Amino acid sequence: MIKADNIENELRKKIVELALLQLHKPYEHNTYGPDTFDCTGFVLFTYSEIFKVIHLCCNGYGKSTTTKLMTSIYGILKLFEEADTNKDLSVIKPGDILFFHRQSMNDTIPKIDNRYPGHCGIYLGNGRFIHCSRPKGEIIISNFNENEYWKKVLVATKDIISDILMDKYDIIMPNEFGRRFTVRYKQYMYGDVQGITGFNIAQHGCGPTTIATILSSLGYKLTPEDIAKKMLLDEYGNQLDFYNDLSKNRRGTRDIGYIYLLDKLRAEQICNIEYTLVKVSYEHPELKKEQILDMIIHEYMAMICVGPWNDNYPRTFSSGGHYIAITGVNKSNNEFYVANPNKLGDAQIDKTFSYNTIISNMYTNSFDFLMIKNNKTLKKTI
Repeated sequence: MIKADNIENELRKKIVELALLQLHKPYEHNTYGPDTFDCTGFVLFTYSEIFKVIHLCCNGYGKSTTTKLMTSIYGILKLFEEADTNKDLSVIKPGDILFFHRQSMNDTIPKIDNRYPGHCGIYLGNGRFIHCSRPKGEIIISNFNENEYWKKVLVATKDIISDILMDKYDIIMPNEFGRRFTVRYKQYMYGDVQGITGFNIAQHGCGPTTIATILSSLGYKLTPEDIAKKMLLDEYGNQLDFYNDLSKNRRGTRDIGYIYLLDKLRAEQICNIEYTLVKVSYEHPELKKEQILDMIIHEYMAMICVGPWNDNYPRTFSSGGHYIAITGVNKSNNEFYVANPNKLGDAQIDKTFSYNTIISNMYTNSFDFLMIKNNKTLKKTI
C-alpha cells in the first residue's frame, strides 16, 4: 500500500520520470498513448500509469478534451474547478498539472477563453514543463523563463499529490496474489454533506463511502459526498422520500437506494458499469461460493452488509451494521481482499478473509452481494 504520509517525493519523481519517457512521441488528436497522444491524453496517461488506473473521459463538460480531463482524471472529480489560480512559479511543484488558455495554431497568440482552457502539461521544475504540442506535432519541453507566452496563457495549476496526502483515502496497489488496484475511502475522514439535512458520512455514510471506493477503484472519480448527493437528492437538490422516511431508508439503501443510484449514474453517463445482485441463501450459503469467487476474480467488486445482528455474531469488520467492499481474491488461498471504510479497515488492507468469515459477519436478512464491474466499451470522446 502507498501511505499518504511519506511518499510525496517518490510520487513526484515517478510522475516526472514517466512523463520524460514520452518525450518526442508524436501528437495525434484524441489519443492517450502509449505511442501517440494529444495534450489531455498525455497527462491522463502519465497519471493513469502512476496510479495503475486508466480513467477514460465519459462525461464532457465543455468543448475541449482538456475540460473533460479536468472532471475525470484520476484523483480529482472536478479538477479545474478545484485548481489553484495562483500562478506563482515558485510554489508550483514537479508533477503538478498546468492548465492554459486556448492557443492559436501558430502557438504565439493566446485566444482567451476562461470557460474552457484548452491545453495542459506537467511541470518538471526550474521553470520547465512537458506537454504534447499540436503545432510542434510531438511531446516537447518548454520553459516559462525562455518564453513569456506561456506565463501569459497559464490559467491554473493542480497539485494532485497534495490531495492524496490529505489522507482521505488510501491507494492500494495490486500484488502478485490477485489484489487489485483499490482506492479505499476512509469514512471517518468525512463529515456533513451539503444539502442533506442530518446526514453525516462519518456517522451514517458507510454505504456511500463503499460505493465510492468501488467506483473509484474501477476508474471513476466519485467521492463519498458525490455518491450521497446522487443517491439522496433529486436533480433540484431536494431530499428524496426514501431518505426522509428513515424506516424506508433502512430498507431502501440496501436494495432500492443503491440500485437506484447505479441506474442513475449509468443513465447520466457518469459511469459505464454493469451490476447484478447475487442473493445468497442464509441456510445454504455454500451454494453460491464458487459463483461469487469466480465473479470477483473476473473483474467484479462487491458491496455487502455486515453485522453483527446479535451478540453471537463476530465483529470482524464492525461493531454494528456496516457496508464494506470485496475487492479481490487471493489466488493462493481463495480468500477475499476487502476495503473496509472504518478504522478497523486501516489494519485489514493486507489481510484476506475466507468466504465463511464473510458469511458469518453478514446480516441474516441481507445476504446480498451487489456485484459491480466496469463496462470496457468506454471510449475517449471529443
